[in-house]
Amino acid sequence: MINQNQDKVPEEKKAPSKKKHNPWSRRKKRIVLCTSFCALGVGIGRVGFRLFGHSAPKNNYDGFFAGYDYLSLKDKSSRNDITGKEKDRKKQAVRLVNTGFVKMSLAKYGLRYISQVVNVKIGNTKQEIEAFTYFSPEVNFNQNISSSTFVHTADRYYDHKDGKIERYSESTPDKWKDATPVEYSYDDRRGKRGKLVAPLYFLNQDKKGNRKFESYDSSSQGWNTQESGIVNFDFSSDSVSDATWTKKGLEYLVHIERDSDHTIGYKKMARQRQRTGGLKNLPNFKTVSIDFTLDATLSLKKAVTKCNYIAAMAGIQAECVSTDNTYFYTSDTPFSSSGQELTIPGPQEETGDKGESDEPKLLAYARGLSK
Repeated sequence: MINQNQDKVPEEKKAPSKKKHNPWSRRKKRIVLCTSFCALGVGIGRVGFRLFGHSAPKNNYDGFFAGYDYLSLKDKSSRNDITGKEKDRKKQAVRLVNTGFVKMSLAKYGLRYISQVVNVKIGNTKQEIEAFTYFSPEVNFNQNISSSTFVHTADRYYDHKDGKIERYSESTPDKWKDATPVEYSYDDRRGKRGKLVAPLYFLNQDKKGNRKFESYDSSSQGWNTQESGIVNFDFSSDSVSDATWTKKGLEYLVHIERDSDHTIGYKKMARQRQRTGGLKNLPNFKTVSIDFTLDATLSLKKAVTKCNYIAAMAGIQAECVSTDNTYFYTSDTPFSSSGQELTIPGPQEETGDKGESDEPKLLAYARGLSK
């Protein structure tokens, strides 16, 4: 985590650009996972299923995550606060990570940057994804851009905390200039994508596990469950197969493993990959490992997530292996560079390549911090 108060780091369709684009080109990007093998499936069909078929334990998504009391950790800032009388190292590790989540949710401004690569073990296909999310008192914002041999997509989500989320979706960022918004209610967004673009929010959950959004304010009435939107998994001692932690210098390193028998909290990630990958069914995760780094105050710095899962599309059972690096930053004041406040890009604003004049300054800031 970087506290800006202490450590500041220094938009009718357009004609095709004549500039050469690097692999992160504005014409090639967003979170779309495992869609790149679709074209192969058209030609291979049932034969492809036999040739490339993989097996994995079928995930049981019927169980639901009962919730976690994140707010009970808001005053925790040291290892002694976490360990206390708890002797179970697995529970200690989970509490460390969830403490990092609540600390980010309590910050006035937050920034999350993700660089991800998905390798599909058919035709040695690779997909590259770049995403960043911004949290503030006025708006929560998320941008996802992805590129592969077959798929180029670009999404932006705006939540002005008025009960709806606006999505601007195009194939490539240069087409955002003509994009029109699609609106979602908060519950629609949660149903389609798993979580909200928000670090912490409050829900009403019934006995069957159905949840409805209530508020972003913990002092509001009617909620009985808290949900963190910082990452796409929920953590408790029941939802992970193993969790350990170590201290290295001033940092805490937490390693979490999840297998096909511990699928509580997987469904949020599965929903995202089903929707963005164009999958008919939810994918089946084989293994997931996540390595978190927290600083001396138990604030999040980085997470490295590795997933191995099976996704079915166009008659093929494809094995997908993904690795993403996520960086977390918070500040008590708006993020700024050279004395200038950095703001989110407008809905029709383009996203330039790294170092170009039309590269959004807030994105450039996140890219720079995450080298």
